[in-house]
Amino acid sequence: ITSTAMVVSYFNSLKSEPAIKPPGVAQWLLDNNFRDDKTNSSTGATCDGVTHEAIRAAGLHLGNLTRAEEASDLSVLKDWLAGGPVILHVRARPASPGGCKFTNHGHYIVATGVLAPGDRYSINDPASASPARAEGTAEEIEKGCLLVGLIRMRP
Repeated sequence: ITSTAMVVSYFNSLKSEPAIKPPGVAQWLLDNNFRDDKTNSSTGATCDGVTHEAIRAAGLHLGNLTRAEEASDLSVLKDWLAGGPVILHVRARPASPGGCKFTNHGHYIVATGVLAPGDRYSINDPASASPARAEGTAEEIEKGCLLVGLIRMRP
C-alpha cells in the first residue's frame, strides 16, 4: 500500500497534483474489493497484503496513470527506472532465513535509481529508514531475496 502511494505520488508531483497517502490507497482497495480486512477473502488480497493486480489497479485509478505492467526478471529494471520509480516485490527465501535484507516474509519496496557501478539500486523501503536498506545490489535483490516481480506504472 505504501509503495503504491509512493509511486503514484511521484507521478502526481510531475503534474502538480496532490500526493496520495497510504490510508487513501488502503481505502480505495477496500472500497473496490481488492482488500477485505475482516475476512481477507477479496480478489487481490493475500495474507501479506495485496497482489500485483491490486497495485496496478490502484495506480491506474488513483494516479490517473495510463499504463501498468509487470515483469519477473530484474534485467528490465535499469530501462524501467529511466521512466520513474519501480515497485519490487521481494520475499525471504524459505531455505535462507535472514538472507533477504528487506524482509523476513514478503514485502514491496521501491527502486528509484541506478547507482554506480551499475548493479546497485537506490531503494525506498517503506518499512525502514536504515541506510543499509536504502540501496540494494542485483545479487541482494535476486539471490538474497526471492524476486517475485516488478511493477511499473506510467502516465
